[in-house]
Amino acid sequence: MIRALLNRKLHQSVVPMRTLAGLLLALTGAIFNGTTGVFGKLAPVRGPDVDLFVFHFWACVGVALTATLVLLFGPVTWTPLGLLSGGLLALSLACSFTANKLIGVSLRAGIANGTAALVSFVFGLFLDPNRRKLRNLPVALAGLSLLMGAIVGIAYAGERSCRVEEEHERVLTGKRSERVAATCTGYIAGLFLAVLAGTLGALTLAPMQYAPSRERTLRYLPSMAVEVILLAPIVDVLALAARGKRLELKPKQAAPPGIAAGFCRTVGIAASILSIRHLGYTLAYPILQSSTFVAGLWGILVFHEMKDPESRKIYWLSGLVLLAGVTCLPLAR
Repeated sequence: MIRALLNRKLHQSVVPMRTLAGLLLALTGAIFNGTTGVFGKLAPVRGPDVDLFVFHFWACVGVALTATLVLLFGPVTWTPLGLLSGGLLALSLACSFTANKLIGVSLRAGIANGTAALVSFVFGLFLDPNRRKLRNLPVALAGLSLLMGAIVGIAYAGERSCRVEEEHERVLTGKRSERVAATCTGYIAGLFLAVLAGTLGALTLAPMQYAPSRERTLRYLPSMAVEVILLAPIVDVLALAARGKRLELKPKQAAPPGIAAGFCRTVGIAASILSIRHLGYTLAYPILQSSTFVAGLWGILVFHEMKDPESRKIYWLSGLVLLAGVTCLPLAR
């Protein structure tokens, strides 16, 4: 009798602790995922001396180094599915960093996160081997509509900011600012790369769903690290060669911020995996997508992106709509 009572009390105390741990992990994932792109905006790698793909190389080194720390805490099951995930992650980072340079951290994060939520839902509905049936079609349609509206709103905020800033420069100087013109010219390419980054990012852990349940933990990360470190030099050398450059590692300038970015991305992935195990997908995923606001705070408050106040209001409002859409989709399944 006493043993049963103790077991019941133990169970009652463990469940809230797991929930609290899951919430903290989801918030950690949002913070680290939202911070990953910030390091590419720092002075040592922002100038012409360090190419974007040199920074990407060091970020991939950071991913690999952080992921291999899992080896210190127990046995790891190596799987070719992890290699596929690692390739998707390396390509996603390349698209993400390029989009950051073209349209800024805040705008890229909003577009990429909205796209990732859409792609994740479609994958979970049609391709996930552990998929559940759609229980509530109206809620799913509402969520999809909110997500698409949020993506359009965030894209409009960026486009409006470009127009307003260009007009402001023209009034002050009497001619079109070359800096603003270059930003607006790369806007469409940046949007495309943000969508691609979100798509690849959403699919990064998709192969893990085909692995046995015992492998769908942090033990999956070292397999990813192998492919990241193998693919990164190939991607970077080809990208640099296409522009007539060669890979100069610049370790003094590029290694610290690059490795820090890779560390943030890997911690974000690890926290995402653990939070979903503690809270379930329905509760964890919306919290993880709040990384849009983390990136927005970095981009707008620290790096002064989207200077137009009205554009900023549209961005934040669209971010709230995105969270509403992300919340609806798991509830519909």
